[in-house]
Amino acid sequence: LTQEVVYNGLLKKERQKIHERIGRVMEEFFHDRLPEFYEGLAYNYMRGLSPDKAAEYLIRAGEKAFKRYAIDEAHYFYQTAFGILINRPEKGKDEEMLFMDLLLDWAMIYHIKGAASEYIDILKKYEPFAVSLGNNEKLGMFYARLSNALHFNLQIKEAYFYALKALKLGEEVGNEKIICYSCTSLCYALGELGSLDEAVFYGQKVQKSSTYMTDSYLFRLVNSALSIAYYFRGDVTRCREIGAMTINYGIANNE
Repeated sequence: LTQEVVYNGLLKKERQKIHERIGRVMEEFFHDRLPEFYEGLAYNYMRGLSPDKAAEYLIRAGEKAFKRYAIDEAHYFYQTAFGILINRPEKGKDEEMLFMDLLLDWAMIYHIKGAASEYIDILKKYEPFAVSLGNNEKLGMFYARLSNALHFNLQIKEAYFYALKALKLGEEVGNEKIICYSCTSLCYALGELGSLDEAVFYGQKVQKSSTYMTDSYLFRLVNSALSIAYYFRGDVTRCREIGAMTINYGIANNE
């Protein structure tokens, strides 16, 4: 109570300076173990004088929470960072890229929460912003995330359209992650549209990539899409193989 009375008795500018100094000191003293302090750093910079640093640490805290599957906590961190960044009257280049990274990372949370339509609204609103950045790697991943959300919202034709755009950009910049996620979306969309052979083609293309075994979310996503295509093609044996492989992957990776 004494601490609270003293704290509230300080002028707002003084409180901001104190929080800013605490954040700087934490960065200096704990520079070799910063992940342990992302939440504390975000808290102090939010109440300090560096909203850009607050947003950065909030996003890192969100990533950290997501890794331990604390979905609601991760969502809170991303949502708070979003609120800071959209209220910035003028964003520098670094802040624009940070905002774009936030949009891409937040997609995973919305997907798991089953809130595809909400996330589609956000992405559609900021599509002109994503295009204006002039960064084809970020834009390609943006389209891949949007395609994935559209598919799970049963907007299949539009999902197919954005997956093609993502694949084109991914191939132009030579980014395997974009290529894999766009091909996964194509596998889903083409399967839904009845082009089963094409769906299998894109799914198998992902399985041949080096990213396939290292990205567990992609691994689950593309195997789900492929198993659906195989099933409707009448290849139940392949479905069983994918099921067994996915179980073994989960056991090996403790997922």
